[in-house]
Amino acid sequence: MELALEADVSARHIAFLETGRAKPSPDMIGRLGDALQMPSASRHQMLTLAGFATRYPGRRWDAEA
Repeated sequence: MELALEADVSARHIAFLETGRAKPSPDMIGRLGDALQMPSASRHQMLTLAGFATRYPGRRWDAEA
């Protein structure tokens, strides 16, 4: 219930996401990441696991740019 309130979504929708009855959109993944104060690497992993492209691609530390 607290997660639902923090993410501004119904508790029922959170339950559907948890059980696999509903699939999260990229926006929902972002909202959940914000609500859970997750680091961006974890958010990227959630997007990838849900079948979406990451929003900000990672860069190697030894890259020139």
